[in-house]
Amino acid sequence: MLPSIPAPISCSIIRKHHNPELSFSAVDFGPREPDVSVKALYDYAATIDEEFDFQQGDIIAVTATPEDGWWSGELLDEERRQKGRHIFPSNFVCLF
Repeated sequence: MLPSIPAPISCSIIRKHHNPELSFSAVDFGPREPDVSVKALYDYAATIDEEFDFQQGDIIAVTATPEDGWWSGELLDEERRQKGRHIFPSNFVCLF
């Protein structure tokens, strides 16, 4: 179960490559470069091996957005990125 979080912080929506047909609810970017990055609204501490820790303000490149809310991506901070850890909660981030 996810911890309760404060009300969302206002966050502007900006995509690296604008694509009006992009449905962000269930996008699988496959092996190509992701079109969407998100910014962490809150700190998050991983609870299982597949998740990764991040801090408020971190930027994450999104690779898949399954409807369960546990998205896949990678932390853009190469020094803190950990191989094999790619899952994060979508309700802790906003489009960037």
